[in-house]
Amino acid sequence: MSTTIGNHEYECTKKCRLPSHGNAITAALTKRAISDELLAAYVAKLCRNFAEILDDQGRSALHLAASVGRYAIAEWLINHGASITLKDRESGHTALHRAMYYGCVGVAVVL
Repeated sequence: MSTTIGNHEYECTKKCRLPSHGNAITAALTKRAISDELLAAYVAKLCRNFAEILDDQGRSALHLAASVGRYAIAEWLINHGASITLKDRESGHTALHRAMYYGCVGVAVVL
């Protein structure tokens, strides 16, 4: 089912739970060559539930942003409703745990 808002057509709704969307978003967050601005546009276009969608391992976009040190993306996700207390299924870690584990102190401060 698709929804049209303005000139954009979306393949999902704000309640989307498609793991394929979560997998695509978390994979995109690992690409260092993509600017934060372009990445945010891609993520928002891909899934209407981008702040809460999970990948196959129960990780949210915020988990990955924290893991790879994407400070601006982490802040943007939080401003759009991403949960800072969500634990992933992979290890039971929150985004803060992941930020500290990978040495991303700037993201940890935001969290």
